[in-house]
Amino acid sequence: MPCSMPMLLAFVMLAVQGITVASPLAKEPEGQASTEVFLFAAEATDSATRKVLSDKLLHRMHEEALPGDVFHLFSCGSGHKPVGTCTIPPGTFGVRKNRGEMKKQVKPFVTWLGAAPSERKSLELNIPEIGKSVASVRKTDYRSEVILIGDPSYNNTLHDGWSMRGRNIPSDSSVTKQARSISPFNRGVVDLPANTSITLLAHREDFGADHVYRHGVERFWRLFFQVNGGAKLLKVTASVEAALDHAERNNPPAPVVAVPGNQGMRLATAESLGDDFFGEPVVIFLGGEHRKPPLNRIVPAVDVEAILSQAMSWQNYTTYALRWTADEEVSSYCDLDWAVVNKATGEEVFFAHPRGTSAQLYRDIRYGQGHSDRRSFGSNFEIVKVANSAPHDFWINCFKGSGRIEAELIQIRSGVRTTQAITFKAAVSDGRRDTAIRDTSKSWLKLELPLGDPGRPSTANAPTLR
Repeated sequence: MPCSMPMLLAFVMLAVQGITVASPLAKEPEGQASTEVFLFAAEATDSATRKVLSDKLLHRMHEEALPGDVFHLFSCGSGHKPVGTCTIPPGTFGVRKNRGEMKKQVKPFVTWLGAAPSERKSLELNIPEIGKSVASVRKTDYRSEVILIGDPSYNNTLHDGWSMRGRNIPSDSSVTKQARSISPFNRGVVDLPANTSITLLAHREDFGADHVYRHGVERFWRLFFQVNGGAKLLKVTASVEAALDHAERNNPPAPVVAVPGNQGMRLATAESLGDDFFGEPVVIFLGGEHRKPPLNRIVPAVDVEAILSQAMSWQNYTTYALRWTADEEVSSYCDLDWAVVNKATGEEVFFAHPRGTSAQLYRDIRYGQGHSDRRSFGSNFEIVKVANSAPHDFWINCFKGSGRIEAELIQIRSGVRTTQAITFKAAVSDGRRDTAIRDTSKSWLKLELPLGDPGRPSTANAPTLR
C-alpha cells in the first residue's frame, strides 16, 4: 500500500521507541462491494450440516467471492479457536481454486468441516465473545458478515445463572450498557464493526421449548447485536443456504425497542408493548398479558370473499372463518380470537404468531361491523387455514367483552361450505391470560372441528353451541 513520507517517518519513530504498531486495515476497492466473512461453528455441528456448509462455502470462495475478500473460520467450544483464514487471490473465478496459494489457505476449512463431530463436544456458540474474536483477526474495513452455526440458546458454564435453557431469556436491561453490570451480555462485550450483518444457523428448526421461546431468543440476540456496534441480525434459520445468504442486509428487520427493567432472566411468554421503528405493534417476549394496538391502528380487512372463494378449491387444507355481533359502543367492543394448536408439536397459531408450520391466521379482526347495529354480524371475518395432514385443537378466546356473545363459524373443506352459529352464553374476557387453564375458563371455547355430525365443542367449558 502506498505510504507518504510523513507517515513513514512516524512509523519509524514509533518503532524506535519500542511501540508496537498495528497493521492498518485494508481498504475496500473502489466500485466493489468487498466482504470479510467470519464463520463461528460449534464443535458438535453434525456431519450432515458440515458437508452442506463445506460445499456451499467452497463454491462461494471459488466461484463467487471477489479478489481480496477474506474468510475466517472459528471453532466454538469453551471459547473461540481460529481454524483458518483465506484471502481470495486475484484471478478468474474458474481457475483460482487450482492455485497453490488458494489450496493452502482453504485446506484448514476443508479439514475442519470434513471432520466427524465428537458427541462430548458442545453446540455452545459463546455469542457475547463474538465481537472480541472478530476484532482479533479482522484484516480489512470491508463490510462484515458473521455466520453463527450452533445452538442459539446461551448456556456457558461460566455463567450458569444466565443460561437460556428451559424457557429463560435475559431481560432487555441485561444487554443495554450499564455501569458495574454483572451481565455477560454487556460486561466486557466488544462491539462488532458498524453495520455488520449476522445470520444464525440453528442446529435444529424446533430448538427450545416452543415457538414463543424461539421468537424470544431471536429478539434478544437482535437487540444484543443492535446495542453492540449497530450490527443487524437478519435471521435465525435451520437452512444452510439461507444462513449464507446476506442479501437482506439492505432491508434488515426493524430495530428492537428495549423495555426498561432490571437485569436478570425472565420466562419467555408473549406480550405486545408499544410500537416499533415503523410504527407497528411490537411483540415483546418478557411475560405479562397480551395487549393489542388501539382500534384506530387496525388496517382495513382482507378481501374475505376472495379468500373464501379460493378455499373452495383447496383439497389439502380446511378454512375456518369467524365473525361475531358488534357491540353498540366501540369503547366496549368484544374481541374473539382464534387459537389453533398443533397437537403433535404444540405450536400455537394466534394473533402474535399468525403463521405456523401447519396453520395460518389471515387476519386478527378486532370487532365486527361497527356500532351502528349491535344485532347485525360484522362484515369482517377472522380466518384461519389449517393443513388436513396435521391434528389440531381449535379454541376461541374472548380477549375482550362479556356476557352473551353471538358468533358465526364458516367451514370450507373439500369444496363444501358449512355454517354453524356459536354462542358464548356467559363469556368473561381474559386478555389471553388463562391459556394454562383454558379447559375450564369461561374465556375459552373449544370447538370439535371439522364440523360434522354432531360437530359440537368440548363440554369442559361453560360456553356452548346454540
